[in-house]
Amino acid sequence: MDRFGNGEEFIMEKTLETVKDGLCFQDFDQNLFTGMCILAGCDFLPSVPGIGTKRAYSLISKHKNIDLVRN
Repeated sequence: MDRFGNGEEFIMEKTLETVKDGLCFQDFDQNLFTGMCILAGCDFLPSVPGIGTKRAYSLISKHKNIDLVRN
């Protein structure tokens, strides 16, 4: 949601077909995508220092398993 309360519908199948801003989710399944989102953090809780969306994507892409990710 944006600051005005507007949001977009999230369709997992569509997202996994997306290539945007150097991120390609075509080799991701729902578990990898969810793990990447958790690793990237959110605005409401403290995040892992130095880990944002692109770094989380890179780590998940490399290891293909969130349990194997080491910063």
